[in-house]
Amino acid sequence: PDNRSEDRFDFVTSVWTKLTGGIKPGYSNETCLSEFATADRNFCLAYLMKEKGAFPSYVNSSLALRQVLEFYFSCCSIELTCDTLAVVAASLANGGGNPVTQER
Repeated sequence: PDNRSEDRFDFVTSVWTKLTGGIKPGYSNETCLSEFATADRNFCLAYLMKEKGAFPSYVNSSLALRQVLEFYFSCCSIELTCDTLAVVAASLANGGGNPVTQER
């Protein structure tokens, strides 16, 4: 709640960068805008989840819920190649050890 959306997104991309062995993921603004434009079902599900208390207490308004969804759409818009995803899969299969960097 204290972190800005940009900081949270930077953290997510930094994790992907570590998982891929240092290759920074791409981002598709077109995908993000498309996700947002066709998000009726996502908004519906988010409001149902909010009603059932599925979100942290700071998601207590329509604005906060919209910010959560915007962050979700941004994360959905991260782009990786088959090669970088193969490194991620190999890292997971290797018990968390990255085969490129040997980092765990």
